[in-house]
Amino acid sequence: MPGGPFIPTSFVPKQNDTVGIYPHYIAIADFNADGKPDLVVARGSSNVISVVPNTSMGGNISFGPQRDLIRRGGR
Repeated sequence: MPGGPFIPTSFVPKQNDTVGIYPHYIAIADFNADGKPDLVVARGSSNVISVVPNTSMGGNISFGPQRDLIRRGGR
């Protein structure tokens, strides 16, 4: 497994984050090319997607503050 074996104690305490109302879709991929899987959430009620960067270091899984991207124009 890349990055070493899974160790249950590598998780930090639960963290609740809000990415706006009516989140409809989530994607996990390395969106900022740092080698770590980030989260992207698309909202069904607006033209906003939220990118939540993976800030994990030293075996602890964590995510940084979300960045909202606004889609402009037609479909």
